[in-house]
Amino acid sequence: DRMSDSIEWQPAVFGSPRTLPCGRAVIEYFVTGTGPTVVLLPALAGTIFEFAPLATALVRAGYRVVGVHFPGIGQSTRPMRPPATLQEYALH
Repeated sequence: DRMSDSIEWQPAVFGSPRTLPCGRAVIEYFVTGTGPTVVLLPALAGTIFEFAPLATALVRAGYRVVGVHFPGIGQSTRPMRPPATLQEYALH
């Protein structure tokens, strides 16, 4: 499945990635569409690209879609100390 093979593959629906400094970390996110906002959060090791069909449908239905990559995925930085816990992910 191409979505899990390469983080660099991204459906056009998401456009260019954006980054947000968050303390010593950086969080990668994508924004597309206009209207009421829907935030897509993938499973812990997943990417927002898994939501491409859903994001496309939401944008066509008049929604603004925000997709966030958790720490260690895409351009989001990894937690400082391995092994990472859910609490460390939340603090990033």
